[in-house]
Amino acid sequence: MNLIYDIQALHRTSDLLDQLLDKKLSILATMKTLSDIQSSLDIDQLAKQHWLTNIAAHDESSDPTAPSN
Repeated sequence: MNLIYDIQALHRTSDLLDQLLDKKLSILATMKTLSDIQSSLDIDQLAKQHWLTNIAAHDESSDPTAPSN
């Protein structure tokens, strides 16, 4: 009886591991796709320019000696 229980437990564990592996592979494929899209759109450069623009605007607005409009 214990042998049957052990085999069933191993089978359930194997099924669970298969499901987890499938989910992990799906996540990795999605990340790869997003990375490819990001590379093709040059998101890094756009984000860098966006942050630099916002930092410069913030620095100017917080500078008490900056001329007001």
